[in-house]
Amino acid sequence: MNKPGACNDGFLRDDALLMVSFIGSADTYSPGSAEIWAKTLLFAKNDDPNAVVFLNITGPVLPECAEWDRTCRLVSKFPHHVIASRDQTEKWEQAFDQATAMIEDVCKDFIPQ
Repeated sequence: MNKPGACNDGFLRDDALLMVSFIGSADTYSPGSAEIWAKTLLFAKNDDPNAVVFLNITGPVLPECAEWDRTCRLVSKFPHHVIASRDQTEKWEQAFDQATAMIEDVCKDFIPQ
């Protein structure tokens, strides 16, 4: 889908950070694992975990990711992430603000590869 002329042509760029937003329940059905998803994402961003910022608005936020919560485990593998509860809609704006501020901070030190 990222090939020239395809619908996502130019979406992933070496000279840009990638912001990933998950809004919904924990993923327990998609094929693969958090580890495989992280490796795939890292490959797409030249193995640079600092080139990705995650926002995860999900079910109840626990102190640690549950074993079955592969989305939380994926997000937590990256140093720049925000996890917020989907049940607290009044705090969604705060979560988005926190994530975009994180992008600004990360961007200051980002060196495209």
